[in-house]
Amino acid sequence: MNPVVNYIENCDSYLQEIMFTLHDVFVNDFGLTPKIKFRIPFYYGKTWVVYLHPLKKGGIELCYTRATLFEDPTGLLEFKGRKQIAGITITKLSEMPMEAIFAITKVALELDASRD
Repeated sequence: MNPVVNYIENCDSYLQEIMFTLHDVFVNDFGLTPKIKFRIPFYYGKTWVVYLHPLKKGGIELCYTRATLFEDPTGLLEFKGRKQIAGITITKLSEMPMEAIFAITKVALELDASRD
């Protein structure tokens, strides 16, 4: 079994719904490679592009690496004092901004594709 799928299956059930939805988007729609790094799920193109960070207070933060190097087409990404990583906090599957996630991921992948 894939280590990322195993990780998600060991999370609380409400987190599993959110994480499996995002996992499917990143793997099936964008062709990213899932890996566990720093004990959480990361998704790679040429390099790491995005990761899922479960929050202690509930929900997950969907984090994009190198977010300072691309323009967020939605204005939803928050840096929270970080220098390169920005994210969106998701607490309910029903409130997940899927159109925004697709738009941001597309821009992040364009940056990733341009890396040597």
